Amino acid sequence: MKNFYLLVACLLIGGSSFAAKPPAINQKALKEAFEDTLKDADSAKFKDLTQTPSETAGAWRLCGSVNAKNSYGAYGGYEPFLGMTFVEKGKPVQYVVLGMGEAAGMVCRGETKQ
Repeated sequence: MKNFYLLVACLLIGGSSFAAKPPAINQKALKEAFEDTLKDADSAKFKDLTQTPSETAGAWRLCGSVNAKNSYGAYGGYEPFLGMTFVEKGKPVQYVVLGMGEAAGMVCRGETKQ
């Protein structure tokens, strides 16, 4: 099911939405979305979080930076990430992390390499 959301999210990034106001971010649920990506998702700290509408109602592109503890128990530094927020009745119901690193940051900033 997670792969299904990932596929749908990739297809929905960008564009406009029928909703005018982005949903409030649930930090606990967002940390849970990083469980497969980070060594210690519970230690995750977020900054510069932004949400932009996607082409489909009920989905928002989520960009920001995340910092979490590594295998040594130290914070490794903030790293850009790209994700999606799926909402129902104006409240987030699912977060999906699509990628982390320089490429995710470039997508979030709207940059492309040619």
